[in-house]
Amino acid sequence: MKHMKNKYGFSLVELLIVMAIFSVVMAGLYAATSVQLREGVKEYRLAESEMELGISKNIIERDIGMAGYGLMDDYDFDDDGTPNFTPRAAGATDDNPDTLTLMGTALGLASRAAQGWAPAQSVAGNVPSFLTFNDAREDVFPNDRIIIMDPNTKALVGDGAEWRFKYRTTTPKIVLLATDGSDGAAFTQSFVGMTVYGISHNGATADIAQPYYAVRYYSPDAVSSPPPALCAPGTRNLLRAESKTSASPAGGEPMLNCVLDFQVALGLDTDEDGTIDSWDNGGVTAQGYASKDLNKRLKQVRAYALVQAGNRDQGYTYSNPDPAYASTPDKIRVGDLYLKNGATGRDVQLTPEQRKYRWKVVTFAVTPRNTR
Repeated sequence: MKHMKNKYGFSLVELLIVMAIFSVVMAGLYAATSVQLREGVKEYRLAESEMELGISKNIIERDIGMAGYGLMDDYDFDDDGTPNFTPRAAGATDDNPDTLTLMGTALGLASRAAQGWAPAQSVAGNVPSFLTFNDAREDVFPNDRIIIMDPNTKALVGDGAEWRFKYRTTTPKIVLLATDGSDGAAFTQSFVGMTVYGISHNGATADIAQPYYAVRYYSPDAVSSPPPALCAPGTRNLLRAESKTSASPAGGEPMLNCVLDFQVALGLDTDEDGTIDSWDNGGVTAQGYASKDLNKRLKQVRAYALVQAGNRDQGYTYSNPDPAYASTPDKIRVGDLYLKNGATGRDVQLTPEQRKYRWKVVTFAVTPRNTR
């Protein structure tokens, strides 16, 4: 009789051995893939944070650089002896975190007209010819609401009690702005040497309560402005609010998320010799200056934001690499220790939970171009 072939399959023991080997291999592959995914997400979040910081940094530095643009010294335009406005190129409030308020006509990011300006080139029969730049970023356009400045005296020019005007292409080129936003009477003062600055493109007089924009950077509590869920405990949003009706704007949009602290210092030339001789942390000294004095003495604005970089990392513990903090590795200087004429900012101590996050101090050091 011929030998019969074995028709049986694998035994149960053999199947169990194969499944065990397969499970070990798959577990190893899963662990390796999981590590790669976590590292990839971590690197992506860090890259995303850097991109967000870059965009916000450009806006904040631009705002500080344009502080004081179009601001006048004399706001008693109706000559009644009482100032109508009290503008300040830049000011800080020593809060916790600090608040930075900037003022200038070109700070209205929400309004294209706020970037426009035009000096009078010539005046014939009280009809001015204004310089144009053929650049939509700087030209004044028809229907723009404007203010007028005498660059020689740095005074706001008014017509009677009105200082808000409307720009037109037809004669008269400048008319008073009516309460409802329509054309009012022709501007009757001399245009010789005058410069116009745009405020907004449309709107009535009630929409322009001050001849400049105020921009306020501040960090409200986490209840009124909740930061994203991925942010570390204790962090806040840094908001940017702008207004042409209030010197202390409210609301606004987040410029930076996951901010643990925000500190501001003003570099002051207190003896007006042209150099910084004092760092005013929180603007305590500058708050006592008249606007004209602040515009002369303010030489630099420094702001520092302590920002979370990336997500929480259970396997990481923050340790300050600065040798000056060797004995206190859980502290971070939100400012500068080694500036001439004094240190800026303050130390922030991290909690054990906050040390599970990476941190970065973003520095803004800008000289406003329009203070003197």
